[in-house]
Amino acid sequence: MPELPEVETTVRGLARVLEGERIARVAVNRPDLRRPGRYPVRVKGQALAARGIRDGDILVADAAAEPRPGKVCVAMVGGDVILATLTRQDEAWVLLPSSGALITIADDVEVWAIVEALIRVKI
Repeated sequence: MPELPEVETTVRGLARVLEGERIARVAVNRPDLRRPGRYPVRVKGQALAARGIRDGDILVADAAAEPRPGKVCVAMVGGDVILATLTRQDEAWVLLPSSGALITIADDVEVWAIVEALIRVKI
């Protein structure tokens, strides 16, 4: 999957200013911008290695995909974006992160997309 030069240029410019910082709030000043239906997610770290997902892999996340137990999802939890496994517990959806306790899907948790495919760029 080729990188887009304009995106890479923007990332390098922002990295100098934002590296190590936490973004507390984002204002969207263009109402025509929305979350895409399908998008790539680059994996950082080895937390999902047991699921066969490695550092540097690119996941294809689909916001329209049907949630199913056992699927990996992209979720916003308390302001942080995480990858976790969807599961059911007592008829409720919960997230099983790679480490830590189960996360109940509540007001501060939003499932953005289901991971539908994996692209491995390092062999």
